[in-house]
Amino acid sequence: MNGYPDVAIPPGTDRVTTVADPQAYAALAQRVDRDLAFVPVLSPAGRPSIVVAGPETVKPDPHAWQGTVLVTDDEFEPVGLVLARGSGRPMRRATLAEAVRLSMDGPVTLVGAVDGVTSAVLAALPPDARLGLFVARDPATASGLAARTLLYGPTVAAESDDLSFDTLSEDGGPHRLTGLDVTVAGLRAATRNGVAILAGRAHARDCSMDLMDGTICGRSEERALLPVDPVQPERWSKHPTACQQSQMCCKYGLRIRDNLRAAEIPAAFAVLDSCRTAASGDGAVRTDVSIPLTMLARSALAVVCAVGTRGGSSWAAPLLRGLLRAGLPLGTALTEVNQAISADPAGRGRLALFGDAGLVPVPAASPARLATSAEGTVDIPAGAAVTMVDGTGLLPVHPGGPVVVTRADAATSWALTTVCGRSAGSVAPAPASLLVPWRDQFRPWSRRLRELTEIGLRVEGDRLDALDRQAATAVRQRAEAEHLTAAREAAEAYASARDGLVAVQHGAVEQELAVVARSFYHFLGGWPEPWQVRTAADVEECPQCGDATAVRHHVTPAAGTGPRLCYVVCSRCGEVLSGAEEFPATVRVTAPAEVARGERFHLAVDVIAPQDRAVAVTVGAAFRRQDLLLCRLDGISSVELSAGTGHTVELTGDSDRERTIPDLHNVVVLVAVDGAVRCIKRAVWLRAQRC
Repeated sequence: MNGYPDVAIPPGTDRVTTVADPQAYAALAQRVDRDLAFVPVLSPAGRPSIVVAGPETVKPDPHAWQGTVLVTDDEFEPVGLVLARGSGRPMRRATLAEAVRLSMDGPVTLVGAVDGVTSAVLAALPPDARLGLFVARDPATASGLAARTLLYGPTVAAESDDLSFDTLSEDGGPHRLTGLDVTVAGLRAATRNGVAILAGRAHARDCSMDLMDGTICGRSEERALLPVDPVQPERWSKHPTACQQSQMCCKYGLRIRDNLRAAEIPAAFAVLDSCRTAASGDGAVRTDVSIPLTMLARSALAVVCAVGTRGGSSWAAPLLRGLLRAGLPLGTALTEVNQAISADPAGRGRLALFGDAGLVPVPAASPARLATSAEGTVDIPAGAAVTMVDGTGLLPVHPGGPVVVTRADAATSWALTTVCGRSAGSVAPAPASLLVPWRDQFRPWSRRLRELTEIGLRVEGDRLDALDRQAATAVRQRAEAEHLTAAREAAEAYASARDGLVAVQHGAVEQELAVVARSFYHFLGGWPEPWQVRTAADVEECPQCGDATAVRHHVTPAAGTGPRLCYVVCSRCGEVLSGAEEFPATVRVTAPAEVARGERFHLAVDVIAPQDRAVAVTVGAAFRRQDLLLCRLDGISSVELSAGTGHTVELTGDSDRERTIPDLHNVVVLVAVDGAVRCIKRAVWLRAQRC
């Protein structure tokens, strides 16, 4: 019925049944069942080595498998059928594009030849794809991987310990090698009895991963030297490595025998978070020196490795190890790590999974979830598995405490302890990152304050320099903070620098008002010539008299090199507004049209902040040459406004009943918002007392 011959199950050892004929293997694949009474393996040269630390799966666990098995080509379809039937999952033919689309909803295991997993394919995989690339150099190798996955995948993690190594860190701990301890001998000794999950970070290239005194070598086996093919002028790919052209390694001139061979590492699951370890398909080197493919051809069940260059997010490998220990399938754990790397400001690159995405290495586990207290704190216990915590932006209260990684949902986080060489402890909300406020508010504010000197205002330049350095240092320290105390100190230093900008802004307005009060100062007078002026074609309503008689002029002083300014002139009232062209607030000045000499009056300045951000506002006012004209309106105030809110500054003016000259007197109102300054003129008629 199915086109395959009726083949009797040949005698095997344990439950592995070895056949040499692909047709016989395809026929037996149709008869595999979820009870795993037998698992066929295609091996023309005899039964392959199936070396995995831990016992076989005696009673298949239905919780150990999730998702779907997809097959891309005919040659590997029997392997996909064995994997699907043995795990109780559906199988069908599909393209890579379909597999990626389906992997957004659940784990998808794509069975096929390694040639189909090109560099372009790996580069195009999205970070939220729960996709496992179940690939091998040939169908026989893939059949052995399928057998090991079914027989050992759900049980090996329960029977064996894990191991982490990191040549770039000094945070050691149980089952963790770091720094100078990550040597060939050290890794051989640590993995002698086999490990369930090996999570490592180091420098690497396609064929090898650096240790302190050697490498993890991806060479598949000792074999005759490869002939050197002529270089293809139109394509740079699949070149022989040094070890394929001689007996020397590309790293440090080491001999091949001095390296730790990837094939000798008895690890069931490996996470190799190093640059360009995802070597397959049409990569820069031949596939028989690929670390993941070599490991999958021997004892490994799945290998997670980096696509292209990886940087930052040093917790990526331990996080995936902790997620597997928490009961997540390989594909889902991969997605969690990739999305966390994408969300990390320092994260660069992605990881790819070679193996079964639907396999759950610890099917009996489930992630523990802890709620934060009213203050946002939570105590994290030590353990190999990650813990889910409600809330984001958390840091350990004390140095050496848990590492907290924000999840893609931006509502919860993963907490790691022993897998990162950290201890148990409390975590609490940390001050937010300072990058955005520094970039979007502090730096433009400081720049605008400096530009005030170009239009005649006096600003403390030396103090601005010191505040800029203080703020930039605080931003870096907050980004580097690994515990709550350091983060809070950085936030306090930044807040102090920002308060310094408010003080500089307040001082500049205060000094300018003092000048106004002593002279017939005209705000335009300080703008350096020559000007570049563009006059608006239409008139607008004058904010003082209400007539449609005001003309707006757009000005760039100093021959166009100065800040962008504007001034509005009314044909009846004269200049009514001047200063920064782009002003980050709405301002309305209300003043009486006339007041009898000697009577007090009130002037109100309404300031409304923009809807998208908070601002710092300084408001002050004075009569021009008020000492000579014997009228006074003194006052200056600085306030902080949150986004979209308003504030009214009320100032009181008075004059001398007998000596003030009755006339139209000008009030100069200076409004500074985050370093942008505008001068608004209002005229008040101080008339003589009526009889």
